Order: sequence, then structure tokens, then C-alpha cells
Amino acid sequence: MLHTEIDALLVADSEVLRPPWLATLAEAQGYRLADAILRAAIAADHRPWGMGDHDAPPAIIGCFPADLEIFAEPRPARPHPARRTYPVPTGSLVPDHLVEWRVRAWAKAGVYPGVSIVGDVPLAMPLHDALVKREMNASSFSLAGIRVEAPPRHWVSSHPISVLRAAAEVVRAQGLPFADARRLITEAGYVLPEQLGVPENAVLGDDLPLLRTEDQLVEKHPVTLRPAVVMQLASEAGLPLPEIVARLGSYGFTLPDWFVPGASLPDDGVLGVLAQWGWEGLTPVPPLVVHARATGEDVTHMVAKLEEFGYRRLSAVPPADLSDTDLKLMSRDLDGTNPWLNPVQPIPRAHILRAAHDFGASPQALVERLAQLGYKVPEPSSLPTEPIPVDDFAVLSQDDDGKAPWLEADGDLNATTAITTALHTFRPVGEVMRVWETAGVVEAGSMRIPDDEDFDNLRLISQDLDRKDPWLAHGKPLPLGHVLAAAEAVGREPAAVLARLESLGYHLPEATPLTDDVRPDDVDILRTNGARWLRGERPVPLAHVIRAAAASGRTPVSVARRLSDLGYTLPDGVVFTDAPTV
Repeated sequence: MLHTEIDALLVADSEVLRPPWLATLAEAQGYRLADAILRAAIAADHRPWGMGDHDAPPAIIGCFPADLEIFAEPRPARPHPARRTYPVPTGSLVPDHLVEWRVRAWAKAGVYPGVSIVGDVPLAMPLHDALVKREMNASSFSLAGIRVEAPPRHWVSSHPISVLRAAAEVVRAQGLPFADARRLITEAGYVLPEQLGVPENAVLGDDLPLLRTEDQLVEKHPVTLRPAVVMQLASEAGLPLPEIVARLGSYGFTLPDWFVPGASLPDDGVLGVLAQWGWEGLTPVPPLVVHARATGEDVTHMVAKLEEFGYRRLSAVPPADLSDTDLKLMSRDLDGTNPWLNPVQPIPRAHILRAAHDFGASPQALVERLAQLGYKVPEPSSLPTEPIPVDDFAVLSQDDDGKAPWLEADGDLNATTAITTALHTFRPVGEVMRVWETAGVVEAGSMRIPDDEDFDNLRLISQDLDRKDPWLAHGKPLPLGHVLAAAEAVGREPAAVLARLESLGYHLPEATPLTDDVRPDDVDILRTNGARWLRGERPVPLAHVIRAAAASGRTPVSVARRLSDLGYTLPDGVVFTDAPTV
């Protein structure tokens, strides 16, 4: 299509120019042309514009192809009038921040009674779709000689690597300046760290393969690369490591201060060991020893090579001096192979006790050896001197099977764990507590779990109230909706249910306490699409208000006011005013 033909599309009552048609054109003929057509439609205030029976000014809602997915009309058993009068965000795989953006755009257009938006909402352009939507076939790539299967992805994730790659691909495919690509993807609700960007002289055809996996970054560091992955990239590209480091640095990425990019890479076998080792900066001594024994290579040379790059050993024990028993002791499953013990976290007590049982050694002797190897260990005198019966290890394991991974005192041991462990191991809760206290993972008398016939604890702590996994997350705020639904399910007052849950260590957020005027039908407006219950510790999304209004047959204003009465914070930048009931 030529730009000169755009005027022909703007004739009154045109049955052609609609957002769905424009979205199809964008994919077939190019997003820049589709953007030009949309701007012409905005200038002419072309109507009708929208989807289905929902009409709104193109200058406000723009064109976002995923609207058809976000606002897909299900077939309810009892359709509410709201479904016929305004677009309702239904369940979809579209990321929540995109759904919220589009709901706010339609609210800005005035389609939701009593709902108005303060300020502007970014105008959706076809180019936004090019940035955030990824329809890809399953693919695979080689990482350290291992073939990794990558599942198909539909939407760009919020990970910095994915966001930067999406912007870079649009720069390459559409010829956009990077500043425009950053603005567009930011308008769609994604966050790209300020340090990251596409340099003007970038050769994207060569550089995009360097931005391929989300595990390239050090955890919780949005711009710091993992040296092991960078070295692997250099090896696969057949280029000097300093050149790869410089190219990634031009995009704003950094490397840890300890890392020294050498000119001569370790061999592929060592790189393969590094790729599976999860602790940056620490030399992977145990797997290197295993690799050296399998290949006949010199492990001392391997370790020395990595030390040239800044890696450091956990202890001064020479790698060549490690025995088979040492390797078993350093492995999580006590078999001398991957996965290995976490070298930066305290060793689980059950690991030591199980090793003592399997190796016929005292726990105190094993603690002494682990300390020599550089691991963080419990005080030897705090460990039991008598052997733990082998059947008791089921009570100490996360999967209730007597094997690693083990329950640990820091975070794993709580009322939920005790109740579910009792269920899966067919033991009374009191017996579970006795084993924990004997093993020293909890202090005697430090945890009391009410276990009586007044309440079914298993039902209360199951998210679906069915005595099955998934369970309520311990340590996280308790959703008010769960308390109300549980009260209805067990036929008790909400206050009594909350009191029992509090005795098990659960608590409502301060913002949403259980009030005297709570009503059974409040459950209808507290249900969400994905997380089951609305959380009280952050503002309510406007999309939830609209969805709850349609599901309950109420108006958006009445839903918002009731949520506010219950202590929830209403969405920022949204005003709810009285409007006629729809």
C-alpha cells in the first residue's frame, strides 16, 4: 500500500479501517506504514473506531492489536449487562502491566461509567506491538557444549536482557532511533535500566546473538554480566574475550570488579563446568576435580587458569588432595556429583546427619572436615551425638522422601511445613516437631502448633481450601479474600478463622484488617484472575476494578468504594464518581 492511498481509507463509515485490520496490515506491510495510517485516522477523528461494539476516539485508544485478546468476550452462564456496555479485561496471557495500560486508555476515552483518568495515557501505536509481542517457534542453542531447548515465548518479559533485545530488534528492523524505541517500550510499562542502550555505531546483526539468555546477568544486578557466560560467548564466537567485553560494554553492561578478562580462554571443558556452577567468583573446585579425573587432565592447572581471571578458592586445601569421601560430602546428594553444596550458605544440619549415617562417621568429625574445606557449618556441640533413625530423615527433607534438598532453619520451618510434613509422612504434628527438635533445626518449645478438632488446619492453609497443594505462602501477607472464603467453607465466623490462621503464623496486612462490617459477598470483588486473591499491600489495578464489577454485576464505582472501605488503596491517577447504574 502507498501512503497516497491513506486518504481513501478515511471515507465516512468505512468498513475497512479498524484497529484489527490495521494490526494485520502492520504485520504484513510494515509498522511504519501502519503508524502513518493511524496518525491520519487520529487527525480525521475517524469513527467508528475500536473493537466490536465498543467505540472510542483513535486519538485516545490508538491501535494495540492485543486489545482483542485482553478484552476477549467469554460466554458466561449469566451474562452481566456490563459485558455488553463496556470492554472488560478477561483472563489472558497478556502481561498485567500491558492490560492495565489498555484499560486506562479505554477509561480515558470515557467508556467506564463513573471512571475518569487524571493526566495522559500513552497512545498505543502499532510499533508498540512490534516491541512487546514475540511469536517465536521453539529453538535451541549451545551453552558450554550442552544443547539447551528454548520454549516459544509470546510476550517480552520484564528482564533487562529481554527488554533491551526487544528495543534493539525494532531499531534494526524498523530503522528507529534507539531513543524512540526506549520511549515506546517505556510507554508500554517496561523498565529498561538507564545504563543500557544501543550505541549509534552498533552492528546489530553481529551483536544481537550476544543478548540471548536471561541468565547472562548476575542475580539482582540489572546490568552486571556473569563472567562465565561472557567467556562462553567469546568461545562460541571465536573472538578474543576483550573484544566481546568491549562490545557488551558499549551497550552499558558491566562485569564484576573481581573479574580480569584474560586474552587466553580456559578450555571448553572448564567453561562447561563454569556454566553449571552457580556461584560467581568462586572456583568450582569439586566439579573440576571430577572433570579432571574423567579426562586425565591436571586439576591444579585448571584451578590456576581460573585464578588468572580473578576466581578464588573456598579453602587452601589442594584440589588434588580431595578424596572420594570429600567429594561426596561436598555434593548435595552425597554422591560426588552435581548438584554441589552451596558454598556461601550454612550447610543444612540434615545434610551432616545424613552423611554421618551413610558414611558411618560422627557428625562432629564431618563438621570439622567441612570447615577445613571452607564451608559454613553449625557449632559441633549443637548436633546430636546419637544417630538419627533413618526413617526420621523423611521429616527433615523438603520433599518428605528422606533425601536432599533438606529443610533449613532459616525460612523453611514454620507451621505450614510442620502440618504438610505430617500429612505426607503419615505422622502426628507432635512427632514432626520432636524430630526437628532432636536434629536441632528448631529450638525445643519454640514452635507451638494448635492441633485440635475445632478446625481443619490443612483446609485453612490450602489456597484452594481443598487440603491439597498449593499452600498459603508463609511469611507473606494473608489475603483478606482467603479468610472470607475459608469462613464460608468451614461454616465459621471470619474472626474465628483469622484467629486460627494467626496462631499458625499468618497475618493480614495492616492496610486491610478484618472489620466488623465485612460481608459474605465481598468475596466476589476480591477474586483475581491469576493470584486468586487481591493483595492488600499494593494499590488495586484499575483492571481489577473493571473485572470485578463485571463479575459481580456492580458498577465500577461501587466496587472501588467497597474496596476502599475494606482498606485497599485505589489505583493512582483514577477518579471514581457517582454515575447511573448500568
